[in-house]
Amino acid sequence: MKILSVILDGEIKWSISCKDQIFVRLSNPKQWKLINPLIKLAPNFKRQLPPIKITSSACFLTEDILRFILPSNEKKLYDEEVGSRVINFLRHLRLKTKQPAIPTDLCAVNIEEIKKLPSLKYPIFKHNVRRVKLFTPIEILATLSKAKESSDQSLVKEVPIYADLLLDAINAKKDYKKAILYAAIAVETLANTKLHNAYLYLSKKPRESKHLRIINLQVTKDSDINKDPIFETLMELSQRKFRMLLHEIPLYLWNKSLMIDKKKTYDEVLKLHETRNEIAHIGEPASVHKTFPITNKGANAALSCAKEVFEWFGEEGFIIKK
Repeated sequence: MKILSVILDGEIKWSISCKDQIFVRLSNPKQWKLINPLIKLAPNFKRQLPPIKITSSACFLTEDILRFILPSNEKKLYDEEVGSRVINFLRHLRLKTKQPAIPTDLCAVNIEEIKKLPSLKYPIFKHNVRRVKLFTPIEILATLSKAKESSDQSLVKEVPIYADLLLDAINAKKDYKKAILYAAIAVETLANTKLHNAYLYLSKKPRESKHLRIINLQVTKDSDINKDPIFETLMELSQRKFRMLLHEIPLYLWNKSLMIDKKKTYDEVLKLHETRNEIAHIGEPASVHKTFPITNKGANAALSCAKEVFEWFGEEGFIIKK
């Protein structure tokens, strides 16, 4: 049996059920199996990780190693190839769980042959503990089922850049300036991506896009193209007027606007954008009343604002820990 051990540049927080099996089969990488993190294998590393917390039905643990069973017919893998596959898996697991601290960088990999896996021993539950205090919201803990689902999803879609950016912003919360900058960039990337994708979808659905001004233009003698010059002009203008990504353009495409639906959030996100601009141009926000302060309170407000905009665009599940 060929075992791949991957040392991560960070930690994953897990919730493992007493009903979980010794491994879970993944769709991507094909034929790989993720080993239950309760299984301990060599090489052993002297690491100081938080102790396992146990209830009668689940245990909560922190691990900085992933282990996989590789298919017996797997060709010889180079470190770069292993790394790219594992990193892709980690990015999708991070998106699925919305656990911002899940690392997407590796420290080392090791492949070894063993005869069989040790038996799975669920930690003994000795005390009548009804509640276990967790410092991580239970909704974002990784599970073997979420690992399987994220593996399945990785076959059909990429991790959106805007999701990576918002998770990076949440993870950088104690670096207030970075959190605010990444939150602002995430919102602008989200809006641009969602509007562009919506336009591409509607332009191929004549029945759903009668409100658009799509015309046919001759590109060359033998080819033509369908395009909406109004939408393209609005998107071009939005490069100088950020607010159009939240009001005029979605109003044109969907007959909905963040300014109309959630005026307070709309005002806050304009404030967030202004904060980003001032940090980018002069290093610090100068307009006290028009920007977020570079403080814990300011970073929290910026992240909460970004989360609300994400939800308005249909991207839910992100958790901002106060």
